[in-house]
Amino acid sequence: MGTEIERKYLVRTDGWRPLVRESHRLRQGYLSTDPAREVRVRVVDDTGAFLTVKAGRRGPVRAEFEYPIPVG
Repeated sequence: MGTEIERKYLVRTDGWRPLVRESHRLRQGYLSTDPAREVRVRVVDDTGAFLTVKAGRRGPVRAEFEYPIPVG
């Protein structure tokens, strides 16, 4: 079991772009958006996929479970 701590940042300029070393194509869909829990499927570069379950929020912290799944 993991723990997610949600943090938000405001990016004011594009100054970070030259620092990017790699990028990935992400596609995702939500199976549940109930405020008490979130279930998401994410596909990375069409080569890997993950099922993620997040629940039990206490402030910015909540439990997070992530499992690799077949792409298709």
